[in-house]
Parts: sequence; structure tokens; C-alpha cells
Amino acid sequence: MADFSSLIDLITLIAILSVLIFGVAEIWRANRARKDEAALNILNSRIYSENIGIVIKIFKLPENASAELITKDEDFAHQVMQISSQIEAWGILVFQRKIDLHTLDLMVGGLVRHLWLRLQNFIFAQREEIGDPNAGEWFQWLAERLEEDPAPKKSEGDYKAFRDWKR
Repeated sequence: MADFSSLIDLITLIAILSVLIFGVAEIWRANRARKDEAALNILNSRIYSENIGIVIKIFKLPENASAELITKDEDFAHQVMQISSQIEAWGILVFQRKIDLHTLDLMVGGLVRHLWLRLQNFIFAQREEIGDPNAGEWFQWLAERLEEDPAPKKSEGDYKAFRDWKR
């Protein structure tokens, strides 16, 4: 009778462990799917479709452009705020680990870096003007994280770094 009881206990233990392993695997799969979806949403974001003209205009600014250079054109300043808001959303997605920093870097890291180099003085001036130290905070946070921890081989340029990639 003791052998039968031990067998039932063993079967129960195996069943419980199987459920736990399956549960952990399912959580991992769901997290991966969520991150993949976030990455795709970045690809489909409005910054590419509706705001490409403003991005091109920002790229024509010198690095460390003065806030005055941007604010002298009120429409341009509003468009810059739109772009900044989009990048802030990306920063929050990375912070909350909904998308991996290196994945974002491969997708739009260069864009974020170049925009920050040109817009940082504008963001700093906005903070002072409106008295809000949080203005543009996630844009700055993201740009700083990208500089501190770039995707592997990012400095080479992806076209060079991954030229030997095979399907």
C-alpha cells in the first residue's frame, strides 16, 4: 500500500512540475510576443509617415542648435514638440521593458541620437520656460541610454556590421 501511495505522490509531483514549467514557458512566450508587437508599432509609428518632413528639417539644424533657432518659427516649434513626444513614448516603452533598448537602437537609434543632438538646447529651454524639469525627460533619458549602451557594433553602421548575415 505504501508503494502505491508513493507512486501517486510521484505522479502528483510530476503533474505539478509540468504545470509550472508550462506556465513559465507561456509567460516567457507572451512577454516575447509583447516585445515583438512593441517593436512593430515603432516601425509603424507616425514619425515616419506624417512627420518625415519635420524630421528632415530638424536634421538640417546644426548640432546643439540654439532654442531661439527653433522657437523663432512657432509652427516649427510645435512640430518639434510633436516629434519629442513620440520619442518620449519610445523612452517609456524601453524603461518599462516593453521593447529592448538594443532592438530600438537597431530600428531608430540613429534617429534618436541625431534628433537629440539638435534639439537638446530647445528641450532644456522649454524646461526653464514652463518651469517643468520633466519636459522632454524621456527623450533625454533614451538618448543617454543609447549612448551608454549601444547595440553591438552600432558604431560601425548596421550595413557594415551585419553584412555577413545569412538567412
